Amino acid sequence: MSIEDTKVNLIELRPNKILIDKNFESYKLYFSNNNISFTNLSDEILTTKPHPLDISYMHYRLYNEQNNIFMDPFSNSIKIFTVLKDGSIYSFEYDNDTGKFINSTKVYEHFIKENNEGWEIVGEGNSDTMIYKDCDIDNRYPYTVNCLSKELVVAGNGMSKILLFDRSNIEWNVIHRLDVDFKFIISDVRIINDNVIYILTKSIIHKKDCPKKVDDCIQFLSKFTLFILKKDEISWNKESEDIFYALGNVELCTFDYDLENVIVQSISEPFVINKEKYPMYEDGSFVDKNYAIKQTDSHVSISFIFPYEIKNEDVSINISSNVLTVLVKGEEIFKECLKYRVKSSTITIKIFHSNLYLEVEKDDHKLWDEYIVTDNTKFLQPSQFLGKSEDECRNVPLFHEREECDDERLQTSFIYWLDISTLDIINQSSLITEMPLFSQKFSPNIPTSICIPEDVDGILWEFPSKCENRKILHKSTFNALSYIQASKGKRRYTISSPFSTYVAIVEDFKNIHIYWCSEKLSTEGLVNRKSGKSIGSIAKQNIISLTQNNSTEFDDKRVITTPIVGCICLEDCIIIGLKDNLVHIKL
Repeated sequence: MSIEDTKVNLIELRPNKILIDKNFESYKLYFSNNNISFTNLSDEILTTKPHPLDISYMHYRLYNEQNNIFMDPFSNSIKIFTVLKDGSIYSFEYDNDTGKFINSTKVYEHFIKENNEGWEIVGEGNSDTMIYKDCDIDNRYPYTVNCLSKELVVAGNGMSKILLFDRSNIEWNVIHRLDVDFKFIISDVRIINDNVIYILTKSIIHKKDCPKKVDDCIQFLSKFTLFILKKDEISWNKESEDIFYALGNVELCTFDYDLENVIVQSISEPFVINKEKYPMYEDGSFVDKNYAIKQTDSHVSISFIFPYEIKNEDVSINISSNVLTVLVKGEEIFKECLKYRVKSSTITIKIFHSNLYLEVEKDDHKLWDEYIVTDNTKFLQPSQFLGKSEDECRNVPLFHEREECDDERLQTSFIYWLDISTLDIINQSSLITEMPLFSQKFSPNIPTSICIPEDVDGILWEFPSKCENRKILHKSTFNALSYIQASKGKRRYTISSPFSTYVAIVEDFKNIHIYWCSEKLSTEGLVNRKSGKSIGSIAKQNIISLTQNNSTEFDDKRVITTPIVGCICLEDCIIIGLKDNLVHIKL
């Protein structure tokens, strides 16, 4: 629902001055001999590569920032979950005595794809191993593993299913399955009263796949699906499924503390589709957005239904290079490339009240297997791709289309609170003039927090319970984080410790930059050499470079250059996932 349709409360983002260090000048670099231990894995950690058609900056962010290791917050020890290249979920526990991750356990087999679909078996006898065919594995989003309680886990494989596990035993048991027909990541998941589970998924779609027309300069947008599962006396069942959309790169989408709202950061109002405005099948699904296509051997026809009456002079139709464009009252309602050729001179139009019917003769007079070219490269000139590899095709610039990310740093955004039952907007934050720095979920039972630039600093905002009579609360300040992060061109993750005592910027390879919050000094007499002013607190910075002892040379270290594929920050240590290692760094 639009803000104009109902009264929406404005929520001011007011930083707490007490939490801002006005005397901060710079970080003091200090060196520490961090104890770094490596645990070799039996196989590589599974990572997700972008599909050749996932070409937007939003897709780039999604894949580049994928975190492939997951913490069990309900374990008494440090327990990590990940998916190895055999497609199964594994757990690892850190042992303080040995400094290694032990008890490697396969808790669920064939998580990415079941029944061996898409697998190849290599080897013979007891040495049989399974590997994925690359063509199958790459057309999905990164997987997610979310612990709800000591007994329940929700995990999504990124392309076809969301599984609810009972993990009471060593091997997990699937107690409910959600089959989906789109690629997704799980943005947030929460449980209430042990019998209701809320799941929020995010997908990136092309604007042509959105039933509502969006701005011409927007090429991709975010689609969110809200699932609600309820438990009866016997089993879990899906109670509802709702969809809403948001424009721009959505850094935050989460449930509020009391599970009354969905909180979204976006450049404009999130919206739901008015089902009365678009034609639907009896089951409630949309008829190809706002049109329906039929065919005979000789002709193909397209029909439209509008919420208003139209006349002949309202309609303009053009066919050029097999791209059919339909405008009604100056608004482009249809622009698609037909898969096979038609005779543009034979097009006929019929209008009856709010119905538009057009028909055109086929060139081949045969039944088509598909009507529309479905890939995102349909309007590109073929010469752009001739003689190029798959990787080169992904990097071909799209000069004819401008994406929302091109001006992302110049765009303003807001935080919206949507009623969880109706998805109506009920609250909106004051203006956010810069792109958020990062978002992070600190506990399974609370909303995701978001870090927003405030001048050169980074302000971490949390969403407290309604008992505090506040919708948003300034939790912590990271000095100069906005300035620092902008200078890190190789950044993969920005992650805070659980109590926000430090923030870490993790690069693609080897380097971890740690910025500690200011600490008050216990001694007096320390002064700034330049200004002569007394120094009451100091903020430290240190850089950890991943190195490992060389087994052939005593006291000789080699730098680790394999990519970092996951990171977890705790108060006294940092866990890093490498291609085939788990790394424990003592702080």
